[in-house]
Amino acid sequence: MTPIKWFWGFLKKYSLLLFIGLLMTTAISVLSIVNPYISGLIVDDVIRGGALDKLPQLIMILLSVTLVRGVLRFAHQVIFESCSQGVLYDMRDKFFRRLLNLPGDQTITVVAFGCGKSDLTFILYYYLVELKKLDV
Repeated sequence: MTPIKWFWGFLKKYSLLLFIGLLMTTAISVLSIVNPYISGLIVDDVIRGGALDKLPQLIMILLSVTLVRGVLRFAHQVIFESCSQGVLYDMRDKFFRRLLNLPGDQTITVVAFGCGKSDLTFILYYYLVELKKLDV
């Protein structure tokens, strides 16, 4: 199994949420050009053109777009954080379930990649050597 297929096995559970997150990314990007456009209309039509009756509507549009962008950005962040944390949880869960089912008559090699998670390596080593009494 290639690493991409292995990773996709964990990721596909969250594919709908990730798709929604990508749509939100697109919407946030599109909305980011609305406020400068509305500001240009305020300068051209209201300040230079004297159409003061348009000002309340344009300001409401500015405020509404800002509010919608804020809500979308928050939801976007929540979606991607929950997906990424869910994938990590599922990966660790699968790993530790396999760990619990290891036979006791084999030598196990633990590889620490030096990725800043030495606490997990220590816990794994302690679990295997001290609790399961395995040869590591």
